[in-house]
Amino acid sequence: MVKPFSIDGVVGVKRVWSLGNYTGRLRQLIQAFKFNQDIAAKRVLVYMLAKEYSRVVREFDFLVPVPMEPIKMVFRGYNQSKVVAEELGRLTGVPVKDILSKKSDVKDQVGLSREERWMNIRNAFTLKAPVSADKVLVVDDILTTGATLSAVASVLRVGGVREVYGIVLAK
Repeated sequence: MVKPFSIDGVVGVKRVWSLGNYTGRLRQLIQAFKFNQDIAAKRVLVYMLAKEYSRVVREFDFLVPVPMEPIKMVFRGYNQSKVVAEELGRLTGVPVKDILSKKSDVKDQVGLSREERWMNIRNAFTLKAPVSADKVLVVDDILTTGATLSAVASVLRVGGVREVYGIVLAK
């Protein structure tokens, strides 16, 4: 069902790990979790991440979930990236730090071209407080162009993180 792999080439991010491509059964599970709050789908996804990457995850100082816009939080009721980060942290013993916020005037990335995604997300994130760390792992649900992870990595590095990596459910 899944073919885990790592991805290089996301600007500012040393490496990104993924469960597989955003197709088939993996896509169905992510959509069920993300849009229908399907707890069983969440458990399967996080279990697969932990099973495949627990050794990798344990190398990091902490996990950082990609934040959502406040209005989306109200509408959806939860941040899927934060839920995945918390569960992955629980399973691996790696702490989670919710240290980023996302501005509310950012357009949804769905439907935007590659260039529009990069421009849209460029200044979308802020650090809640300065942070000092050697290696952090940013947790997100889906990697499309890498614009979100790149924008987050930029803020984290300016804020005091030496190396930024990413882990996503799918690409």
